[in-house]
Amino acid sequence: MLKQLEKNHANLSSYIGVDINPRSDPGMRQELEPIIGSERFHYMIADYNECTADDFGAHQGLTVVTMLGFQEGNELPEKMANILAGLTKPGDLLLSEMQLFSAGGYGPMVDFYNLEPMKRFSNSVCKRNRVAAIDQHSIFITPIDTALGKTMVAATIAPYRHNGSQRYLLTNCCLKYTQRQFREMREQQSAFQVVEEFLTGDGTIAYQFALRA
Repeated sequence: MLKQLEKNHANLSSYIGVDINPRSDPGMRQELEPIIGSERFHYMIADYNECTADDFGAHQGLTVVTMLGFQEGNELPEKMANILAGLTKPGDLLLSEMQLFSAGGYGPMVDFYNLEPMKRFSNSVCKRNRVAAIDQHSIFITPIDTALGKTMVAATIAPYRHNGSQRYLLTNCCLKYTQRQFREMREQQSAFQVVEEFLTGDGTIAYQFALRA
């Protein structure tokens, strides 16, 4: 995205990355500094729940906040609405991404969590919790009640043994909105107006631009 903006001669004053994991800093710096230069690259190790737009400093022009990688699905709607309200100011643009519960049904979600990177993610969660998985993770998709009504959630669990009995560790859990719920999340639960939406060819992933009111 930054490469395309630079190609189109956009005047980028700075890039500010926010992540609670300090190990993400070197990788992001390695990828982005060659594109925008070290003087415009900034990184904050912070919790989204505690970080606010004031922490980013004052900037002239348009601020674009990105919430990509299905991150939004990791929180309930009301909690994510509070996080986004804190990270943005009126006039800011929000670019977000969501894997949808679409006409494709469960299949695209199952395929996604069966990808090797997602299996490696489950293994890394097991290691952090000092658990030795005895098999690959299993995938469950079920509806839960949220502020947006019945909402599908995809979860992965890894089996392990403890004191001779088999147990399971939750390694991933992510909400999967319908396209309608994704819009409602932005316009009814949050103080935003959706200005543009893009869907992948199979209709399973949505990219959304929204303006903070």
